[in-house]
Amino acid sequence: MRSILLLLACVRVCESYPNGQVSSSCDDLVPSHGSPAQTSAPPYTVTADTSGYKQGDTITEARQVGGNSAVGSFSLVGSDSQLLTCSGVSVSFL
Repeated sequence: MRSILLLLACVRVCESYPNGQVSSSCDDLVPSHGSPAQTSAPPYTVTADTSGYKQGDTITEARQVGGNSAVGSFSLVGSDSQLLTCSGVSVSFL
C-alpha cells in the first residue's frame, strides 16, 4: 500500500492537447506550451500612439473608439505557430 501511495505522490500530472491548441490560454492569455521565453529580439515592432504605457505593461486587445468588439487579427508567420478562436472570435489569439 505504501508503494502505491508513493508512486501516486511521484506521478506528475500531465495534460495533453492532441491538436496542439490550448484553448484554456484564452482565459488568462498565458501560453501553456512549456517552452522557455524567447530572450532574443522579436522579429516585429509594436508601436502605440500614447505616452501612457510603461515598460512591462501589456496590450491585450485592440478596439475601435467607443466600440465593444475587438478589431484586428493575427496571421501565421511560420508552420510552427497556430491560431486560436477565443470568445467566439476566430484568429483572435496566436
